[in-house]
Amino acid sequence: MRSIASLTLWLFVIGTSLILGAGLYEALVVVPFWSAGAPASLAEGNPLLQVHVRAGHVFWQYFTPVLGLITLLAMLTSIGTPSRHLAWRLAATGLMLLVSIATLVYFRPVLIGMLINHGAGLTPEALAAEAHRMVDISQQGSPDSPVLCMAPWTGGPLNLWTDITVFDPGEFMGQN
Repeated sequence: MRSIASLTLWLFVIGTSLILGAGLYEALVVVPFWSAGAPASLAEGNPLLQVHVRAGHVFWQYFTPVLGLITLLAMLTSIGTPSRHLAWRLAATGLMLLVSIATLVYFRPVLIGMLINHGAGLTPEALAAEAHRMVDISQQGSPDSPVLCMAPWTGGPLNLWTDITVFDPGEFMGQN
């Protein structure tokens, strides 16, 4: 059970690292691209928008549910871990699970409506307001925000570091 718990923790740390990097890229490159000139930048005929839409749609569509599953597995395998690990694991995985759910339930549909469906029937003024609202939310700590993703990411390495610094080979081999 310990090796499965360790494996799921490593997958969790790697997955949250990828999400953090993708979130930083999106916050620094993609969001300013489509939000700066809204609603014109969200128009259906904008060929440059298609590059960002396809890249984000392909990555987030598949990786968010996969990371949610890895997070759930890491949370479930934390049962039975030493108490010094349990708090970090539950805090990090619980927060990331909330981030994944909020992303899939709220942010993904809103962004699909804005970027893929080009506003889905909103007036240009309403579309511009929605774009600016999404930018404000992402800068204030939305579930997609790199700032909020940093918290679960730090919990995983802290747990791994705790595991490494108190590692007892006899305990691992079942001799203690």
